[in-house]
Amino acid sequence: LQGNRQTLGLAVGITLLLSFAAFFFTQPIIGLFSLTEEALGYCTQHLQAMAFSLLIFAVYFPVMGVFQGIGSGFCATLVSTVALGGRVLFTYGLPYLFPSVSYASLWWGQICGWILAAILTYLIYFIGKRKTLVHI
Repeated sequence: LQGNRQTLGLAVGITLLLSFAAFFFTQPIIGLFSLTEEALGYCTQHLQAMAFSLLIFAVYFPVMGVFQGIGSGFCATLVSTVALGGRVLFTYGLPYLFPSVSYASLWWGQICGWILAAILTYLIYFIGKRKTLVHI
């Protein structure tokens, strides 16, 4: 459990720094590329949304490594399937529920899918697998 906490702390700490840079320095980062005005708008929205989604990924992905490390490939596969399924459902469903979302559902779907995966990961971790981890 201590190794998981350390890995989680490192992942979240590094991701916070990178996400901060990506969110607040979006224009200089995008300025490195020759893009049209329209593409600049899309890139700005996408990079700022991804800065947020990487934090969610950093919170749930180290615990996925714990599942794989204890030989629970089923849990890792289940969470990955839920994340992918959630991404697809939200990507197609968000524009129907909120027409103003439009093309941005591509990256908001990813965020929603990873939120589902994070919730499921920690439910499995704290409800079932933690008992196994305590004995290791």
